[in-house]
Amino acid sequence: MLTACTRRAATENTPAPIPVRSLRIEAPVQITAGQPLTIVVQTTPITATSPILLLAQGTFGLYPQRQVPLDGRATFNLTPQQTQYAGNVQLTAEAGASEKQVELEILPGPAVDPLLPAVGPNSIVADGHHWALVVATPRDKFWNPLLDHTAVTVQAQHPVAPGTDPTQGLEGMTIRTHHLLAWGHVFSRVRAGETQISVNSGAARNPARTMLEIPGLPVPFALSADHLSIPADGRQLIHLQSAQIMDAFGNVLDDGSSVTLLAEMGLAEMGLAEMGDVDRRSLPATTVDGRIYTTLQAPKRPGRMTVKAWVDGVASQPLELTFTPGPTVQPITVTLQSAAQAIVIVAGPLVGQLKQFIPDGTEVGFTITGPNGNVSNRSAPADYGYAALRLRRTDLVAGTYTVVAAVGTGSGQTTFQLP
Repeated sequence: MLTACTRRAATENTPAPIPVRSLRIEAPVQITAGQPLTIVVQTTPITATSPILLLAQGTFGLYPQRQVPLDGRATFNLTPQQTQYAGNVQLTAEAGASEKQVELEILPGPAVDPLLPAVGPNSIVADGHHWALVVATPRDKFWNPLLDHTAVTVQAQHPVAPGTDPTQGLEGMTIRTHHLLAWGHVFSRVRAGETQISVNSGAARNPARTMLEIPGLPVPFALSADHLSIPADGRQLIHLQSAQIMDAFGNVLDDGSSVTLLAEMGLAEMGLAEMGDVDRRSLPATTVDGRIYTTLQAPKRPGRMTVKAWVDGVASQPLELTFTPGPTVQPITVTLQSAAQAIVIVAGPLVGQLKQFIPDGTEVGFTITGPNGNVSNRSAPADYGYAALRLRRTDLVAGTYTVVAAVGTGSGQTTFQLP
């Protein structure tokens, strides 16, 4: 066992390290991410034995290493784990008062799967002027963004008309990375439908992205009806539809598009000017296969009605409908049924143009002219082709009465006398 004196003697007999006058670092200027790196530091003189401290500082952090040179050389290594992050690395060698610095660059490797692009917006107008932005961030296997100006290929398959060669809708372009990103514009064409977009760089591929090219503003269109004239009975329905609505390039309007449909009838022509100038209705509407479908219920008063539809601010041609006075009814037979307390006036049968009963609930008007010339108007609903009006005897005076029953275009009358 060495005593304290023995240790002191050994220390005094150990020669002092030979100092380093200058240093030189040998290292590549560039390496690829994940590549092992060997760094050689040479000393002057070659007999120097002072320890050398090597500091490697980069995006991976700071790695210090220390070695004693042998024959004027010290070798340092960085593992693939330490070089997987792209960027600049500063190498600093220090020995005593001597110091040397060099820089090297770790370059990203080739792009790898998956290359995930972003495409937006999800839909654009198929008019040849609107565009969607395609953005890609190609990366190597260590997730390092690729160098600026790296080529990225974009391919877009636009929709084509049925029976057309799909290659006519194929578009390709090359974009390049800049500030970590590659971006470019994919312009629409004039055929509506689904567009598939694919991006690749080198051997890196991606799942396809989907974008819709949708119809633009429609051109003016027309409305039609299954009947242009029906009785104003407040019950019957007119079925309205439009022609197929298209844009300027022949693309059919998408199903479910927003539709505003208004029906207007002038009240002055019905003798109701005091109620306002126009009777306006908003109709529910929907589009299927590019067409508008809806129904319109007949008003209870006759007149002419104008129907118009708007899609994206584009109006249809106006459609004129005519509502005749009430249901078409053959001449009406009016009969009396006398009771002790009342007189019942029966109008019927109430028969339409197809020899059918008019709809139940249709109001039948009764005009009663008394012996003193007083006129009163009553009504009663039709029920299975007949309408019955009950008059109490206590409300009537003696004399001759005239009764006129009318509904739609049909009418009939009778008289009766009270003692």
